[in-house]
Amino acid sequence: MLETYNYPYTIVAPALPVNGRIVKNGHLLVNGVPLHQTHMKDHPLTPMWDSDLAELLRPQGKYPSLKITHELLEFDKEAILRMVGEFARDNKHFYVIPDYCDERHAKKIVDVFGDIPFLTGGSGLMTELGRKYRSASSPSEIVESGTAGKAIVLAGSCSVATLRQIGAFQAASRPSIKIDPIKLAEGTQTKEQIWRQIEAANEEAVLVYSSDKPDEVRKAQQAVGDAAHLLEQTMAWLARNAERNGYNRIIVAGGETSGAVTQALGYNAYLIGRSIAPGVPVMVPVENRKLRLVLKSGNFGQEDFFLRAIDMTRGESA
Repeated sequence: MLETYNYPYTIVAPALPVNGRIVKNGHLLVNGVPLHQTHMKDHPLTPMWDSDLAELLRPQGKYPSLKITHELLEFDKEAILRMVGEFARDNKHFYVIPDYCDERHAKKIVDVFGDIPFLTGGSGLMTELGRKYRSASSPSEIVESGTAGKAIVLAGSCSVATLRQIGAFQAASRPSIKIDPIKLAEGTQTKEQIWRQIEAANEEAVLVYSSDKPDEVRKAQQAVGDAAHLLEQTMAWLARNAERNGYNRIIVAGGETSGAVTQALGYNAYLIGRSIAPGVPVMVPVENRKLRLVLKSGNFGQEDFFLRAIDMTRGESA
């Protein structure tokens, strides 16, 4: 994007303080613990070996990074933009990493950088960006969270939070189906078989999960190779099939799984509804107002998140 449109820089802001994620001195902290010291350091797909965002970007980006610490954020807008301008004299393209420890910082980041044409990061800045741009337009109505139809929960994340959420769902005596990547690769378990199990359950909501402990995931990767891709494509197929069969409530856990599901469904614009947990709203495709889609990062949400999502998306006629 920077090269195609000749933008000098973008900001990188992955913080979400309400969920315990902050950036301080250019390092991403999760509930006060540096990222590389959390359980995410052993993530089977995307291991987090550093909390320094500039160092994380170095092997996967092309450009240098400019850190704007929380002390520098106390300067006025013009002074901060002068610093950025000075850095731009020696660097045609670069990344700006602002500290973001609380909502004061969100307000300042949006004040300083909210008008640049290309913004990146997590959902943390959206509240302040929303305030900035809503003031220039008429207020919008929040869409209705509930809808008719059954619910399907698709969990591909191996995070601690998602594993607990699966446990809470099962403890509530709700039906769940485990996908085994090795059996899937061998053909002894197929997506069609899984779908028949979903239909046979004949329940309002069914959980299908491939989530497992890191050791088990590594075993599957060694046995199958690209186990993650196989699982993502299976989840995507199930989501598409569910939508065609009246499952108007699709709840997805895991970033890669969410990406596969949204690509399979093919919608490109959504209305944002009420939040089930910080950073996780109910979404309604503009092209299909009957559908409710909930996408969550693996580590987001309360232990009873799946049960909450099912309740919140249930319509009166369901």
